Amino acid sequence: MNQNDVVRKARKILAQVNMARRYRDVFDQIMDIIQHKLRINTSPRDYYKYGFYAGGKTWEQKSRYVGRTGSRYWPFENNYFKYTVTLSDKYVQKTLIHGFGLPTSKLITSIGEIYEIRTQGQLNSFLDEVNSDIALKPIDGAGGERILVLSRRLGHFLAGNKQYSNEMIWNHVRRNLKGGFLVEERVKNAASLSTIYPLSLNTFRVVTIKTKDQIWHLGGCVLKFGSGGSQVDNSEDDIQVAVDENGMTVSAYWRDKAITHHPDTGMPLVGIELEEYKEIIGLALKASEKFCFMGTIGWDIALSDRGPLIIEGNTKWSTEYQIPMGRGYITDAMAGDLKKRHMFSRWNRSRMYPNFHRRTRWPWQG
Repeated sequence: MNQNDVVRKARKILAQVNMARRYRDVFDQIMDIIQHKLRINTSPRDYYKYGFYAGGKTWEQKSRYVGRTGSRYWPFENNYFKYTVTLSDKYVQKTLIHGFGLPTSKLITSIGEIYEIRTQGQLNSFLDEVNSDIALKPIDGAGGERILVLSRRLGHFLAGNKQYSNEMIWNHVRRNLKGGFLVEERVKNAASLSTIYPLSLNTFRVVTIKTKDQIWHLGGCVLKFGSGGSQVDNSEDDIQVAVDENGMTVSAYWRDKAITHHPDTGMPLVGIELEEYKEIIGLALKASEKFCFMGTIGWDIALSDRGPLIIEGNTKWSTEYQIPMGRGYITDAMAGDLKKRHMFSRWNRSRMYPNFHRRTRWPWQG
């Protein structure tokens, strides 16, 4: 971490402490943080992130939040490292999703040192034959990084309003030839979501969690939109819209602030009834059962013009989405049948996050 990162982090911490001073002085914050750590294993970071200093939630309600660095309930612990490659490697994941017969976007080809297209000449030959819109996704990527969405217009490729030549596309992928890229058909939003924001594929993040009785549960659902011309819905500037159990959008957050309308299009985000919600949740639970060797998955599901499609599954789903939801991912149905942790609990041999490699042995080490 360089000096600028340290300064930026210090300023963020100071801003959080100052915000909390409206409810508690600094000494009371320190004592409250210690109490949260002892009672429900909440880290200082999550204490401020979820606004626990403000009150309004019972200890039981606060215990249901899953923190990035620890909490009372820890479903990430169910994702054993030896199985996570089935989702972290997008090529393996795509192959399995197709093999399980789950609806997903069409895989056209792959680019990389060990994949179908390995050279610039091969890529040029492929691109010259493409007459449809495509998306290039890094096989080892996360968070929307290095995704390139290309539209074919009058013999040229466009990414947003920028024209891309074959040479520019090669320069984009060659920096990560070792990791590789998937080339998929570009999925189109259903009309209802395209009206709100047409530039990105707007997806539902559906978190599913398996309890000790091997039953999969819905932890929560958030609908994500891009903004500011972004072609992806999971950038740092995305909009998160919470969806309740009836398929109604109930709150929306953008840049850590509550909003009611999309900042670019002015379309309403709250109070929308999503008729396909049950079908989307049903697909997430069905897919989770197929990946029965996992313990928790964050699915990205698109409501496309052809119905719900799985875009990808994630072993590490964002804990940030609990903020627009206004509750933790752990529901009553899960609470009695999930492992509880306290601050002195030992970690098991699973993919911890972050720094899981420091807390577990690798598969070949026994």
